[in-house]
Amino acid sequence: MADEHIAEAAPIPSFLLECLAYNVPNTTLRLDTYTATMRNSLFHLYDGTKTPQACVSWKEVNEQKGLFTAAQAWTPQQVNSFVVAAWNYIGFQQPWKT
Repeated sequence: MADEHIAEAAPIPSFLLECLAYNVPNTTLRLDTYTATMRNSLFHLYDGTKTPQACVSWKEVNEQKGLFTAAQAWTPQQVNSFVVAAWNYIGFQQPWKT
């Protein structure tokens, strides 16, 4: 997405993507198809970043720091916008209204 200059991808470093995947429930990551896994993972991330309170317990992969603290270079809103852009980029039907 960044290579295609999709603006929502610009503030999202690879470490953050790794941390986001870490915060997706294992049950979601073990679905039967890649499509179902991606769809449900993105929906989990979308739903979990709608408000800062919804993701306050999310951690970095090392479990040492919160993923969305004031010291971080990203915000839940940036992630939420990225997830919507990723959903559209893949071509899924939107289950929510933006």
